[in-house]
Amino acid sequence: MTIDIREYRAEDCEALGRLFYDTVHSACTEEYTPAELNAWADGKPDLARWNEEFLANDTLVAEDGVRIVGFADMDANGELDRLYVHKDYQRKGIAKALCTALMIRCKAKGYTVHASLTARGFFEKLGFTVAEEESVERNGVVLKRFLMKRDHPLHGKDPLKYDRPKRKTKIAAELINLLGVLVSAVGIVLSTFLFQNLLQSEERKAEICALIVFGSLSFALFLVVTFRTFSRGETKMVDYILGLASSVAAFVAAVLHVRLGWAYSDSFAVVTPFPVCVFLALAGSGLILLEYVRDHQIFEE
Repeated sequence: MTIDIREYRAEDCEALGRLFYDTVHSACTEEYTPAELNAWADGKPDLARWNEEFLANDTLVAEDGVRIVGFADMDANGELDRLYVHKDYQRKGIAKALCTALMIRCKAKGYTVHASLTARGFFEKLGFTVAEEESVERNGVVLKRFLMKRDHPLHGKDPLKYDRPKRKTKIAAELINLLGVLVSAVGIVLSTFLFQNLLQSEERKAEICALIVFGSLSFALFLVVTFRTFSRGETKMVDYILGLASSVAAFVAAVLHVRLGWAYSDSFAVVTPFPVCVFLALAGSGLILLEYVRDHQIFEE
């Protein structure tokens, strides 16, 4: 599914009014009563006033190529006025894309939004915090909502690379990969020390060279992933793939080390740190995958 985001046009207003009504009466039913929903969206918006506000604000519209599936608008002070996504397109990242685009385009020092009970969790994921609980009257009915703020501006920045505190899983991935660097380095040094005499043997020389190559490859991949996770805010799928590749290289190095250890006829020579590297690489890549899913919100908006 391809979603295009464009600027608002006056002829969009009627469609946005219908989308607003449908979204409120389908997405907010768990938090609000039917009476509250009818007071919030009565199906009779003042389209002339809406159009004026949309044109005065920075207003963006999301389309799927056939119809409008979402819209949002923000004023020059960073206050997000409306953010609604079609009921059939919920949890597909459209709301995040709209809101993030507006924050990037806005030159304010921060952002505010009067969030519904339904939307509170969504805005918390975008870095907003609750400033206070509010009650607002609509058509004689009192509705509960939250004033939420985000004080760190995104304008001109990639929201996945800036202004997001590290999660515990990302920190754990960094530490595991750093440990993998150290353990794989120990494996290379230990293998070289134990089997240096076998380099004179033509029969074993190829295996030793392969051991050093795969051990070094595991070390290099650990090092690259460690550098990328420490230096980047955003987690990429390539980091996960590199982690898996490191586990494969460490596994091959472990097998070669054990084979040479048996040939060396020394029980101590069989001992190798590379199996530990395999588990570290798998654990690190698993945490990176989890971070990737969270960063890109594959399973939830």
